[in-house]
Amino acid sequence: NRQHMSVYGYERKTTPWLDKMATDNNFILMDNGYACHTLTMMALSQVLTEKSQYNKKPLEQSYSLIDIARAAGYKTYWISNQAQFGSFNTPVTTIANLADEKIWLNGDSSAGVELDEKVLDSIKTIPNSGKKIVFIHLFGNHWTYKHRYPVDKFNVFQDKEYAYKVKDVQAVNEYDNSMVYNDYIMEHIFNYAKKNWNVANIAYVSDHSEAVKSGNKHIPGKYEFDMATIPVYFYFSDEYIAHNKEKFERIMASKKTPFTNDMMYNMLLYIWGIDTPYYNVKENCFCLLY
Repeated sequence: NRQHMSVYGYERKTTPWLDKMATDNNFILMDNGYACHTLTMMALSQVLTEKSQYNKKPLEQSYSLIDIARAAGYKTYWISNQAQFGSFNTPVTTIANLADEKIWLNGDSSAGVELDEKVLDSIKTIPNSGKKIVFIHLFGNHWTYKHRYPVDKFNVFQDKEYAYKVKDVQAVNEYDNSMVYNDYIMEHIFNYAKKNWNVANIAYVSDHSEAVKSGNKHIPGKYEFDMATIPVYFYFSDEYIAHNKEKFERIMASKKTPFTNDMMYNMLLYIWGIDTPYYNVKENCFCLLY
């Protein structure tokens, strides 16, 4: 939930690394990204494919980012700290299994309590050279929040009272602690990728948000705005910007444009510069102003 991130104005210092990155000229923080659904299965299957709420295309007839990337000559990797099997995961797993190489860190059908730092060892197994796209699926800040961070190191917020009316102050503390941990994980992924993979760009998007203050989590039947307010951000290398100056300026000009994350498929194809008939400019928020 970007409304719990200091980089988006939250009063608690939950994103110290991202706060610094937001001042980097190569970094674009999108102000108005929203989830297309409150459930991972429904949201991520649209983030990763042609299917969206705007075109009603059946999932089984939709190409994925992995399909397009492989056809364009990229080797694809999928690293996941979420379960491979189960009613909440299977459609996403079907898409993920299209990748050339898969690493499942939480492979059974249970929710699991594996911390996202396991990803940091896995990224080191990916070859530094070669034309590749790496997908990393974190557990992030998904409830139960106290299981998303190591308590001995990231128990930052322990307030007994909170500035706003909330159902459970401890749950808010735990969620915000998980946010600090997520920021830490992303810092390490970013620094490793930048140093070792000669990255052209890095994209971060959340599948859905969490209604923490009310305690409604992300239950569709209890929908509220907090379940949809997600962070989205991008990094572009100097070389990418030099070769794509007009594109970079267009993305920068779109940072305040409202969009839903089921547009990410087309947004990423645009960023990657892959020419394919399975791209829809009308579902690319970078082009809505032009």
